Amino acid sequence: MSDKETAGRILDAAAELFSTRGFARTTIRQIADRAAANSALIYYYFGSKGGLLEALVEKVQDAVHANLKRALGLSGTPREKLARFIALQVELLRRRSPLLRILMREVLNQNELVLFALRRAVEPNLALVTGLIREGIDAGEFREVDATLAARTLIGSLLVPVVLAPLVLGDDGSIETDVLTEHIIGLYLGGIEA
Repeated sequence: MSDKETAGRILDAAAELFSTRGFARTTIRQIADRAAANSALIYYYFGSKGGLLEALVEKVQDAVHANLKRALGLSGTPREKLARFIALQVELLRRRSPLLRILMREVLNQNELVLFALRRAVEPNLALVTGLIREGIDAGEFREVDATLAARTLIGSLLVPVVLAPLVLGDDGSIETDVLTEHIIGLYLGGIEA
């Protein structure tokens, strides 16, 4: 098995355990057992349990970045690109919701490691969304808004229904992904359109 496959297996095990047990209650030994790997390999690849969490944050943000690049790389108006990004994000965030809940719990617990990793990972993506919103303003599609604040608001609008699904979507959070996607697109874009 290659180093990349072993590291991936360890990351998958960590994501599963962090999601079900929580970050603080998960041990390196449990992760190693779940990944069928030696504990020393976790330290070799990631340095620490915190390093694992940072790697998971980066993995999620890389997927967000790929969605942005995909949405921006296709032809269309800024509005169409933003709607495409929202659709891709809702799908991604729903798939990763257990891990995102853990990350948000760590943010609320003021875990400095997670806060730092998230800030570092989110900023390039926020810059791309901000640029897209500015492009829409310049094209006359969007009204004059603070593009940076509008980008941050969009990220919150995407995270809250997923991370807090039982609270905001009802007990079982069972609203279909396409219904949620259309709702967020309509509300968000309706709020910034010219």
